[in-house]
Amino acid sequence: MVRRLVGAILVFLTVLTPWGQGFAGEPIRTFKHSMVVASVAFSPDGRRVLTGSFDKTARLWDTESGRSIRTFKGHSDFVISVAFSPDGRRVLTGSTDLTARLWDARTVAEIYRLIARRENIAAYLWFTENLPNATESRKALAGIHRLAFEEAEDIDTLEAYNDFVIAYPFAEQAEEANRLAYELEEDKYSGWFSNVEKQARALLIQSKRLERKMKDLDSDDMRTGYLLVIDRMSELLQNKYPAEEATLRYLES
Repeated sequence: MVRRLVGAILVFLTVLTPWGQGFAGEPIRTFKHSMVVASVAFSPDGRRVLTGSFDKTARLWDTESGRSIRTFKGHSDFVISVAFSPDGRRVLTGSTDLTARLWDARTVAEIYRLIARRENIAAYLWFTENLPNATESRKALAGIHRLAFEEAEDIDTLEAYNDFVIAYPFAEQAEEANRLAYELEEDKYSGWFSNVEKQARALLIQSKRLERKMKDLDSDDMRTGYLLVIDRMSELLQNKYPAEEATLRYLES
């Protein structure tokens, strides 16, 4: 019933300001929600305001500019209680969905700086999964690619480079990883005293195995990665063994 009756409620900060910020009793900032605002709280330093609303969100605001800093979404019903931790770094929200939730009150940029200082894949991955729409999310993804490629370079095996290309086909480093894999693969399927036809057949069989694996995948990105690896193997087959029976069979198929 309340939801139907209330379209929008505004929260007003009202202060006495003798030097011209506003007349006594006049609002100097307005913080908007789309439904009833049930709870408000100042941060310990007074620089931020936290509001909880019937629109199922809590919002963090800058008191100086009135700008929205963050929106906390996750409750399935009214947010009726909000509070800051004593150090101002976390906020607690209570809801009629029978839960209370603890949130990090730092800005996205501040969180990203902490993540970047850790300099590990798990931290960057957490950021991309939990804050996918943040401007810094692309930087976090680039960080994942860079660190994963460095790991592949440290291992320096055909399997490590293949794993990188399959996992991150759109990474800036994917082309370089594929090039390094080509060189290692060329060495693997070479040898003065080896049967050339057997080497060509072994390379073809391996590429067919990857094709079968690819068909069972649901992820389009991983399918793309597999295709890059398979195309590279096919290129090597044609370049190194152009006249062998295995290559001719591949080209016919």
